[in-house]
Amino acid sequence: MTVSDWRAGDAALLAPLYAAEAARWRHDLLWETSPTWACIEDARRTGALPGFIATGADGRVRGWSYHLRHGDQVQVGGLVSSSREVTAKLLDAVWTSPEAQSASGALLFGPFDAPGLAGELAVRGVAVERYRYLVRALSCEANPDPTRPAGPRGWRPADLSKLASLLAQTYGPDRSRPFAPGGRVADWIEYLAQLLGTTACGAFAPALSAVTPDPSGNLDGVALVTRLAATTAHLAQLAVRPDAQAGGLGSSLLAEVMARSASAGYRTLTLLVSESNTRGGRLYERCGFTEIAAFLSGSIQHPVSE
Repeated sequence: MTVSDWRAGDAALLAPLYAAEAARWRHDLLWETSPTWACIEDARRTGALPGFIATGADGRVRGWSYHLRHGDQVQVGGLVSSSREVTAKLLDAVWTSPEAQSASGALLFGPFDAPGLAGELAVRGVAVERYRYLVRALSCEANPDPTRPAGPRGWRPADLSKLASLLAQTYGPDRSRPFAPGGRVADWIEYLAQLLGTTACGAFAPALSAVTPDPSGNLDGVALVTRLAATTAHLAQLAVRPDAQAGGLGSSLLAEVMARSASAGYRTLTLLVSESNTRGGRLYERCGFTEIAAFLSGSIQHPVSE
């Protein structure tokens, strides 16, 4: 087996690999990623995105991966493999890549289904956590009731300046978390720039999102929604300030974004919740969400090249 730099590969070789992944995301996750793969190909072709291709003696592709250096970490964006042996070879290639040589840690997060990936990560000292991918069908019955008491309101651009502070209060530092692991306001500002300004987690849908302000104008809670496909909305973030969590605010925000999404013509709402977040998982299950897939989160906080 040969593992080579994918930036030297031919676009015709990569095209069917992208198409297969786009079909998997569309079928398993109700997520349209074709535009994302086009962006990835542009970055690969111009040399901006490193990665590897594993080929057998017959020249057939057995697996591929891509990664990047972000800050002091090497981040694995994708890894597709046909066997545990191929998975190990690709991880070895990433771990010894120039991007990893001076990195102080590694991070990966996504719907990885490479054979033996969790075990190979564990061998390399990577802490692994499973995130449940949940879905709920939406119907016209979820439309807002105009007679109900005032609750969460719609998103406004001015809410952005208060949002990082709310998230920092809600989440503590967690180096294994795939977003804002440091838990500082600056970390959340960077996270929000990615979430709201790129399509990595779908395109931000302000008309579907909702917030609950407190009397002083700050935020008690927020629900941020993105668009994954023509009929799929995604709850990218649901956060309630710790001292406001006992009053059912999370349920209220969830009901609001379901109503908004249904009214806008979306047929399904998806979300991700850590398997260790049992409280959040129970809330979503009570509201009719069911698990259809899983994402894998992995992190290591010492030099990966050791």
